[in-house]
Amino acid sequence: DDPLASEVYAEMLRANGMTVSVLNDPLDIILTMERSFFDLVIMDLQMPGTNGIEIAKIIRQHQNHLSIPIVFLSSEQDKQVQMKARQFGGDDFISKRADLDALVSLIHLRVQRARVLRNLIERDGLTGLLNHRRFKERVGHEMSRYNRTKLPFCIAMLDVDHFKKVND
Repeated sequence: DDPLASEVYAEMLRANGMTVSVLNDPLDIILTMERSFFDLVIMDLQMPGTNGIEIAKIIRQHQNHLSIPIVFLSSEQDKQVQMKARQFGGDDFISKRADLDALVSLIHLRVQRARVLRNLIERDGLTGLLNHRRFKERVGHEMSRYNRTKLPFCIAMLDVDHFKKVND
């Protein structure tokens, strides 16, 4: 709800080695998430024209975004409101009153955990290769990037005869 505050938080995270994109129009969330890959979404509960719970619901309607953690950075103290936000897709709350070092540490820990969990969800446990759904998703992202940038890309597919024997 405050573009200046979002830039301050973004600069603080960038200064600690994180890549940050700022979005001040919450209604652009899905288009923005389709264009890039994110480890984490941080948002306020109160936003112009909507609220964080509604945006979390929208994000969770898209299968590709189910595993992306949503963290509310909010001054909301009402436990019922916080529970409702979790019920509809939020994963965590960080108080705006938290000191900046603690905020960076909490976000860093949440991103690390999300990466580990996503790796377990998206990859075959034996080979480490992307599963079928994630592979198709990544190809789609690369095709979208190609359509925007016209920069070439390559996909390599290997067919290993009798791979089951290798697996076994």
